[in-house]
Amino acid sequence: MSKKINNKILAIILVVLTAIFLITNYLKDNQRSTHIDTNLIMIDTSIVSYISIYPKSGNKEKVIFTKQTYGWEVESNNIKSSLRKGSLANILSELAKMKIKRLVAKTEEKWEKYQLTEELATHLMVEEKGNRKTLDIYIGKTKYQQPSQVYNQFGGRQQFTGSTFVRLGDSPKIYEINGFLSMTFNRDFNSWRNNEFITTQKENITQINLQNNGSSFSLTKNDSLWIINNEVVDSTKIAQYLNLLANQQNTAFADNYKQKEVPDYILTITSNNMNTITVNCFEDALSNNYYLESSLNPNVFFRSDSKGIFKELFVDIDYFIEK
Repeated sequence: MSKKINNKILAIILVVLTAIFLITNYLKDNQRSTHIDTNLIMIDTSIVSYISIYPKSGNKEKVIFTKQTYGWEVESNNIKSSLRKGSLANILSELAKMKIKRLVAKTEEKWEKYQLTEELATHLMVEEKGNRKTLDIYIGKTKYQQPSQVYNQFGGRQQFTGSTFVRLGDSPKIYEINGFLSMTFNRDFNSWRNNEFITTQKENITQINLQNNGSSFSLTKNDSLWIINNEVVDSTKIAQYLNLLANQQNTAFADNYKQKEVPDYILTITSNNMNTITVNCFEDALSNNYYLESSLNPNVFFRSDSKGIFKELFVDIDYFIEK
């Protein structure tokens, strides 16, 4: 009898050990299948030399960033430009921070749900020196997360956090990455371009010259007063005009404009540090448009109609005289 009991006990033990073995191996296999290398994306931004983006905005027209000996330039449709201040720093900062948070899905069937098909995603490629491809990534849907508390312990408003769903190259797998990658990379060409027009410190301006279609006049600063033809300028009007000159950017690029030989209007701004900014303006009477070029951003033209920045900059002498 005891022998039969011992055999039963041994059989039970064997079954239990077998079950433990199978469960352990299943868990190990499952753990291996879900484990991800959070460092799948590793980029040394100091040696990045080429970046291309197919944004889902802007008709997916390719935007190329290339590192030249004199710095970075951006290009699209054979139009080249210097970069807007801070834009490259934002790109490199996002590349350096990219780190996979978790594996979301393993099959291509989920691409559309997370906006990762060719049509819905922003496609980003990065190369290092020597044309070595470092990153090939599709950027899809963004998930926003509202903070649990509106204000932090110091009374400041808490910031929204979020993450972005991505896939790498031809791999079907979908990953989640911290950050709002679409906000950085899903932009058309013009949003990356240098749009500087007039930038100066208004308190340093000492003289303004305006040539308006044949006539001209000058404003000169004398101590704290502005003078035209020995007459004191309306303080409110000159203050408004100086504020306009302090920081003027433009996004109405006119890449197809063919420059005339002589400008119809010229604005010259002189500062006490001897820096001079010149704005040339060319009138197109047929279209009633004006094309402006700044010495701060030479050979780049911006378009204005008769009521836009042209009207604000090229005022008559009567504008400044108090009545």
